[in-house]
Amino acid sequence: MASFTYFDGKDAAPVSMAGGKKGRRSHTDKMRELRKERADREMARRCADAAGVVQRWIRGSRSRASTRATVLALWQRKAAETDRFQGTVPTQHLFDLCRLFCQSPPHHRRAQFPTLAGVVACSPGAFRETCAADPLLFLNTCIKIGQAVAATQPPFARFSRVLSLVLDRGPFEAAGVPEYYDTLQKAAIRHGVFAAIHRHPLDERTAGLVRSVLYKANWERADGRGDRAFDEVFFVEGALLPYTKDILGTGLARRCVELELAAPLKNGAASSEPLRWLALWQDAEGPRDAAMQVEGEKPAQQQQQQQQQRLVSRFFAAVRAALAGETAARAGVLREVSEALPRFVARCPVDDLLRLLGFLLEGVSAGWMAQHVQSLYVLQPEFGRRVIRHARDEDSLRLVCRFYAAMLSRCRNDLEGRAAILAVLAFSDERLLPSLWSIVRPKLPPGSVSVRPVHDPEINDLLYIFALAAGHYQEVCHIDDMKAFLDIQEVTRCLINYGTRCLFYEPPSDVVRDAVLSLLRKLHDWNTREQFLPPGDWLVTPPWSWPTQISLNDWLSHRVCPPIFRTFMVLQNVPFIIPFDARVLMFRSFVEQDIEALGFQRGFEAANGNEAHIRRDRIFEDGFKAVLSMHPDALKGMARVAFISREGVEEAGFGDGVFKEFLTELCKIAFNPSHGLFLLTDTHEMYPNPAAGEEFLYGAGYLDRYRFLGRVLGKALYEGILIDLPLTRFFRNALLDHPNTLHDLSSLDAELYKNLVALKHMSEEEVASLGLVFAVTVDHVGVAKTIEFFPGGGDVPVTIDNRMKYIHMMSHYKLTAQVSKHVAAMREGMQEVISPSWLRMFDANELHILLCGHDSDAALDIDDWEANTVYGGGYHHNHHTIRLFWQTVRRHLDAKQQRRLLKFVTSVDRAPLLGFKYLHPRFCIHMGGDVERLPSASTCMCLLKLPPYANAAQMRQSLTTALEHDTGFELS
Repeated sequence: MASFTYFDGKDAAPVSMAGGKKGRRSHTDKMRELRKERADREMARRCADAAGVVQRWIRGSRSRASTRATVLALWQRKAAETDRFQGTVPTQHLFDLCRLFCQSPPHHRRAQFPTLAGVVACSPGAFRETCAADPLLFLNTCIKIGQAVAATQPPFARFSRVLSLVLDRGPFEAAGVPEYYDTLQKAAIRHGVFAAIHRHPLDERTAGLVRSVLYKANWERADGRGDRAFDEVFFVEGALLPYTKDILGTGLARRCVELELAAPLKNGAASSEPLRWLALWQDAEGPRDAAMQVEGEKPAQQQQQQQQQRLVSRFFAAVRAALAGETAARAGVLREVSEALPRFVARCPVDDLLRLLGFLLEGVSAGWMAQHVQSLYVLQPEFGRRVIRHARDEDSLRLVCRFYAAMLSRCRNDLEGRAAILAVLAFSDERLLPSLWSIVRPKLPPGSVSVRPVHDPEINDLLYIFALAAGHYQEVCHIDDMKAFLDIQEVTRCLINYGTRCLFYEPPSDVVRDAVLSLLRKLHDWNTREQFLPPGDWLVTPPWSWPTQISLNDWLSHRVCPPIFRTFMVLQNVPFIIPFDARVLMFRSFVEQDIEALGFQRGFEAANGNEAHIRRDRIFEDGFKAVLSMHPDALKGMARVAFISREGVEEAGFGDGVFKEFLTELCKIAFNPSHGLFLLTDTHEMYPNPAAGEEFLYGAGYLDRYRFLGRVLGKALYEGILIDLPLTRFFRNALLDHPNTLHDLSSLDAELYKNLVALKHMSEEEVASLGLVFAVTVDHVGVAKTIEFFPGGGDVPVTIDNRMKYIHMMSHYKLTAQVSKHVAAMREGMQEVISPSWLRMFDANELHILLCGHDSDAALDIDDWEANTVYGGGYHHNHHTIRLFWQTVRRHLDAKQQRRLLKFVTSVDRAPLLGFKYLHPRFCIHMGGDVERLPSASTCMCLLKLPPYANAAQMRQSLTTALEHDTGFELS
């Protein structure tokens, strides 16, 4: 292959074509090489001519513009083909070219720069030798090239090689003028040479030179001040950040903080670099909590720490200023801050950090938060413990509460995200709740419920976070745990007053009011399990008396006089502050008005054409078809049931009593565990069978059965019919659409509840030894089946950090998830008969009383029973036998026998909720039978057939015998 020397115009001898068989080549190959050699010779000739023109040009000859253009074109072509020829430029010629370049006006230099850059790139040796000939000219050339580099737009293929020559310190040291190199650095920085770096890729050697320049730059001066021009290039334009990540101890991050230049935060991919530098600096300085003072620390160290905190505060303030009008960019910056926080949070002033995070949250949407809730460090317990431990005064606590209130507002539809935040607030530090209460308590508006409160806006966030955190704590922990650091009685009494006044008058805000009322409901729910406040302390006496009857139209419209509206708000939020009997009266009033509005009447005449024929041996199947096929309004008025005996004969009996008997017998069958729809707990309480939908039971139609039973329960409540139906507490909560907590698990599985409570107090080693994961194994038709709480939960071990999440998920699965469809169907059926707003007036315990009556151990009010009894068949109130009967009931029957008598006649051993006045049909004593016979009863009519016994001994003996043997039960 021919060699080529750029300026001498001589060619080397051509390659020999002689040789044997191995050297033979085709005619085409020979011609190709000949053409190539001719082209090379022509290029050499033209370049030699160009060299002569350049020399004459340099010596001052006046050339035409066309000649200059030809020269520049030839130089450009030579630069483009450098890799092909690998030629060299004589030092003297390059020296002359550099002088010409420096003497040319700026607009000529811009045109000549690509040519000179190409020549310099292909002749680095000659370029370095120029420095030895004239260092000042070399320095000037480098500065001029640097200016051209800064002004050149990509693509520029020789950028990296040219920059490496410009930044090389070697030529200056060889020439004995190292101070020229410092001048070159400053000039390059001043003219923005480094600002062009991010527009071109750098090779490894050039990147190393860049690092060297940065290391020797003047930002390490003792006075802490650097070259502002360089700072602007570096920080504002973000040009050098990708090439300086491995430099620690140079004060680079400190300079970033000192300058308060946060503009790179808005520059896309480079937005996180200042934060990462801050993290590197904090990591290099060593971890330390900014809130903690080290004992024995020297004053100089304390002063340095305070200065560092001030610098970080200034940096955070600069970030807020830079993003003041950039709402959309804040979400990305929040993500970057969260990623960097684990490294530099130890030395950050927490107050300023919380201000920055709160500012960034303003640009975050709920959807964005839901996507990143798992990855955000600010939602982790470690961060929560740090900021809560730091919050020692009111101002710091207010910042903590404001930040977490903003987080919760962004997670209002994300239950998992809210649970994570509330867990941090409730369990990170037990000092948080008493600290918040100590600030909130004196600032709650004083006065009784009749006085309009004056709210202090300064405590809104504090009260909001206190209510939510205390409520979440109470859901998982025992009330005695909270008593250790809070006066629960004082808290409850204050919140009753404050919550009631928020309902009566204008609240500080809806979210604060709702949080306070939610905590009140949870405290009252706990009080029904384990009383810590007397029942009377929960009741509130308003300036007006609570109404016992409200117009149904007023209730539905809500646009009524203030007392009615306030009563409505109380009944829908904290109904327990109104006496239970008053609420039951309102409920019965709503039912009576609803019946009247539908045009129905009580009793047999209310059937309205709806009549159900129920076979005695097919009560459930016939009742299912009859009840589920009816329109809900028709069901409200239906009271006519005809029983068909096993012999196929319609039985005698009519009226509400027959329907009551049908309802009672139906519940006995449907809720029996042998029927497959319900199961029994160890305490013999009932809850839905999770396996009811299996093919071997009811298959796909199982939800219709639960909806049917919901209608049956709704009808029982509607009619005031008491049925002996012990439902579990968690199931009653679910029917009322009230949330269940860990403590409700005791009503389903006391052993599991005990184990989960013990898990909260185990050490890290004890938790690990259990080998728990976020999954549960259930018996599925005789086969063990593993159900994960979330995708991949079977591979996530339970640790001391996530055990609260495990406890919450396990209790949620047991109490809600596994029977959610069953409960939803049953609640739907019940609400088709009873308005949901009516049911919201009662809690789970009160629903049990509505369904089953008061506790069976309570004594019956015999005077009320007697006063509301009717007589027939010749009996009247002053009849001798009637006086003997009531005398025997009072004096000779104990409480248990009195209840057996009531059940003997009515099929229920509990008195009506509001007294015997509300028993339908009314309790009736009818003269019937010979005195030699025992009393008998017709439960469908609440009718006691009592022979006219003449003396007290015969009355006592007959009643006792009948009750002990049930000889007269259901005989007519």
